[in-house]
Amino acid sequence: MKNKWHIRLLVGENGVSLLELMIVVLIISILVGMAIFTFRNTATVELRTCQANLRILDGAIVQYYLYEKDYPDSIDKLIPKYIKTRPKCPTDKTKNYEYDSENHNATCLNGHTYP
Repeated sequence: MKNKWHIRLLVGENGVSLLELMIVVLIISILVGMAIFTFRNTATVELRTCQANLRILDGAIVQYYLYEKDYPDSIDKLIPKYIKTRPKCPTDKTKNYEYDSENHNATCLNGHTYP
């Protein structure tokens, strides 16, 4: 036996009402708005992650100096005693951080800095 709603839909209406169409458009616009917000914040999150990595590396360089009484030649000297692994910039995973021997700090090859 068929459901009474099923029979009514097949026999009664031949199209989509304006209200139903408006609800579908509203749902789609909400989903698109959420997607745009998510993709726009991705760049900000990647920048903040890179800045945090630079701060961690600079802290490890200072710790190295305090214990060894000299600055490291490269970031690789910090591994594994001061940092576990060599971090990579989240915006471009092929570029590593480098050690600036003049300023005694880490630099991002993508040009990111922290305040």
